Amino acid sequence: ERIEFIKNTFIKFGANEDIYYMSKPHIGSDILINVVRNMRNELIKMGVEFKFDTTLVDIKEKDNKLTHVFLKDNETGEIKEKEADILILASGHSARDIYYMLNKHNVYLEKKPFSIGVRIEHKREDIDKAQYGEKYYKYLPAADYKLAVHLDNNRSLYSFCMCPGGVVVASSSEEGTIVTNGMSYNARDKENSNSALLVNVNVDDLGEDLFSGILFQEKYEKLAYEISGGYKAPCQLFSDLVDDKESTEF
Repeated sequence: ERIEFIKNTFIKFGANEDIYYMSKPHIGSDILINVVRNMRNELIKMGVEFKFDTTLVDIKEKDNKLTHVFLKDNETGEIKEKEADILILASGHSARDIYYMLNKHNVYLEKKPFSIGVRIEHKREDIDKAQYGEKYYKYLPAADYKLAVHLDNNRSLYSFCMCPGGVVVASSSEEGTIVTNGMSYNARDKENSNSALLVNVNVDDLGEDLFSGILFQEKYEKLAYEISGGYKAPCQLFSDLVDDKESTEF
């Protein structure tokens, strides 16, 4: 019932109705931006206040209960204190400072396994031919795929967030780091398709420090930036990667 509610809500705010019956619903980043904007405007009508360019920098508690939050205006640098007895944190991947702040207040935190990897990109036509065959691929939508291998050493290599007819996009959230992601517009008609190609990082791989997973991620995000010399992601041909040599041209 929650899936039905979510699909109906997206459609109500502007997503195409085909997400209701597609086995792998796809809204498209070009449509999603308007869907989210419509949701936000509806919430504003209901009395919700949105604060952009604002950072949660601290909390205050009394008798082990939340009483206030401290919000920093990133344009002026001014920090304001606001009363709050409930705080929902949906911090995503780009708010590591939140975890350090919570730890300072002895909020219970624990390390979790995660995955790390690269984006692998192919000609969309090649994937379409492989999935549909030479005879039919031109008449069908951009094809996706999912691949995985599970090894005896408790390690897995798998594709994730496959973007048919999409693009690789920059998604760094901290200075001096590189993080990449993938996206597709609704039409999925770009020249290339791409996918994340990931390997799992287990808690046992990390050090004793509570934040060793974050330090692990930061190490490779900073290394990618140093290799590239800027915010353009380093890249190479797959054939060169397996031959352990540097790509000089495409």
